Amino acid sequence: MLRKEGVAHAERVYTAVRWSDPSIQPNSADKDRLLRSWQRSLEGYGLDPGRTAQPRILTGSSLRERQEPLESFLRIARHGVRRLYEHVRDANYVVLLTDADGVTIDFVGQPTLDKELKKAGLYLGSVWTESAEGTCGVGTSIIDGVPITVHKREHFRAPNTTLTCSAAPIFDVDGSVRAILDASALYSPDDKRSQNLVLKFVALAADMVENAYFLDRFKHAHVLQLSRSAEFLQVQTEYLLAFDEEGRLLAANRRAQAELVAKKGAKPLTVESLFQIRKEALANLGPSAQALTVRATGTDTPYYGQVRAPRERHAERSRAAFISMHAARVTHSPPGPSKSHTTTTDMTSVSNKNSSEAIPKPVSQREQIISALRQHHWQYSAAARTLGISRATLYRKTRAYAIVSPNKLDTEASI
Repeated sequence: MLRKEGVAHAERVYTAVRWSDPSIQPNSADKDRLLRSWQRSLEGYGLDPGRTAQPRILTGSSLRERQEPLESFLRIARHGVRRLYEHVRDANYVVLLTDADGVTIDFVGQPTLDKELKKAGLYLGSVWTESAEGTCGVGTSIIDGVPITVHKREHFRAPNTTLTCSAAPIFDVDGSVRAILDASALYSPDDKRSQNLVLKFVALAADMVENAYFLDRFKHAHVLQLSRSAEFLQVQTEYLLAFDEEGRLLAANRRAQAELVAKKGAKPLTVESLFQIRKEALANLGPSAQALTVRATGTDTPYYGQVRAPRERHAERSRAAFISMHAARVTHSPPGPSKSHTTTTDMTSVSNKNSSEAIPKPVSQREQIISALRQHHWQYSAAARTLGISRATLYRKTRAYAIVSPNKLDTEASI
């Protein structure tokens, strides 16, 4: 940005904050929030709106320290990040996923624009906090906890006033901000209304990631999935509530918390206090939609619900059924004159003898990693996605298991 334009923007910010001149304040539906953010940036953080330095980008090692504790969340969020990018890429947007501190931990953009994107701070490892950059999509969404578009000159720092950033928070199960999903453009139309659809895409993708994370966090619980429509239950779950074996409420997603749980007060809640259903019936609802009456609404309008059973229980049942079927098969005696039946002792010995042949041996993590790397011709990024881990973790594990690419060896025998 030209120095003259930067000075003019800085004067505009100073005048808006210190003299509350409405003629130069942000002109949008978000103007009150944006003005409060300008005030925080100027008076709370002591930032200079005319500062020309580029946004900070972390080193590789510092970024990996941020990513590794969030591996499970990154694995879940990655699909949402890429789905959002499919909606906005034709307009040359990039998609950023930041942690709760505003550090970009995942990123998708056009490789041909890498140089421009990195210069603008729209890149992996970039830091978008209000305390560093002032008013911006990511940083302001972290503070306010709601979706927002910060359009061009609504940004606090002059170098960022060519950007348009639409961001939405992703919440943890305790209600704190877990991450921020952001779609940003280097250049966009001057009319902020052009960003309305983009912000809706971002908010919808953030909700999808948040619900997927909730389901993963409570995979060992009964999760009641509710919708106002039986037809939409399978494709767009609105309410999620996790219960233990005794029917006690463990957690609820934000929509269920606001519309169903909050109305019942702070006392311990159960499936019976929330719905007109016995706790014994919870496990029997199954995966098909059934009408439920919510006690908190005070009306007879039904919600449609289904229950996802604990994954651990499913795994145990499947394994038990497999072993039972295997034992029945290997202990069956063929008809013949010399042997009409098999004793319990014989069955045990036969089962033990053949178990190594009938039940596949578990594949070691080292073998899984090698298989994924070979499948993707030793492309680490693609292999990491297949394994559901970050590329940094894959590098660390290959070093730990002494796995070396065949490109570095004369033959593959060394691995």
